[in-house]
Amino acid sequence: MGNKALKKDHYPIDTEFRYQEDESFGSFVSKGSLRILQLRKIFSKIIEKKKEDPIPNEASIPRAFYHEFDIHCMQIQNRNLFQFRPIKKECLKTVFYIHGGAFIYNMNVGQFHLLTQLMRNIDIEIIVPDYPLVPHGSVLDALSMIRESFEKTAQRVGAENIIVMGDAAGGCLALALCEQMRNEGNPLPSSIILLSPWLDISMSNPEIEDINEHEMVLDRKGIRELGHIFAEDLAEDDYRISPLRGELDDLPEINIFTGTHDILYPDAKELKNRLKEENRPYRYFEYPKMMHGFIEMPHLRESRFAINQIISLLKSEFDR
Repeated sequence: MGNKALKKDHYPIDTEFRYQEDESFGSFVSKGSLRILQLRKIFSKIIEKKKEDPIPNEASIPRAFYHEFDIHCMQIQNRNLFQFRPIKKECLKTVFYIHGGAFIYNMNVGQFHLLTQLMRNIDIEIIVPDYPLVPHGSVLDALSMIRESFEKTAQRVGAENIIVMGDAAGGCLALALCEQMRNEGNPLPSSIILLSPWLDISMSNPEIEDINEHEMVLDRKGIRELGHIFAEDLAEDDYRISPLRGELDDLPEINIFTGTHDILYPDAKELKNRLKEENRPYRYFEYPKMMHGFIEMPHLRESRFAINQIISLLKSEFDR
């Protein structure tokens, strides 16, 4: 996960930000490696095997986490709810983090790297619901577990002290959770942070076809199939599985991070445009030529910059 803490105290968090530096050498190397591995071509085969997995997929906490952070775990609906805290530090804010993984994969090393950097640089606790995945749960099962986890956290720290953050498929669930709680008149978090979010399982945005040739990680057909499996009986435009199709009024500030070579980029941009047109609170961070999940690739200069921006966003929460 690396031992160097990020050094700068503040990175730009303007309403709309576009990264201006040339693409890093690390990005070129990563794309070349992924082309050789042909990850997209084997994506569907991996999914077919995972769909038949008889054992529910549970998060595995890296050993290093136990040495560096306080870790507590409780059971919610027969799944784990993790609490990570810097040792011997008072945490005034809570990040409620919903991991991605196309609704079928659990947390990976890049996601733990992200959480590590956040806790090394700001005194926050991070709550992680280990929600059910394909083939052992649907989006309604996941949202039920995630919502109960959020409510228990809010009872302890206050919803106003929680920032909901989700990456990729976790971004879908993060925005859907907030839309659901808003619909029911329940307390909402202070803000939402979406990283490379998957916002519409239909993948019907016509701009996706133009991006598809650049994507090195995701297979459009494969993730669309997973989205429909996870949706179960819900229509593909139901906000609980495609939150981009939901109403955006009365939500907290939404912060969106996206790369222009991510096939989920067109929907992230559409969400930004809707928020702007409807005069809703938002911030938008765009990284040219970055692929899906680039923020969780610690060797990338662009990842380090984006993580510093997330840290600046979290620090700004202390002034609210």
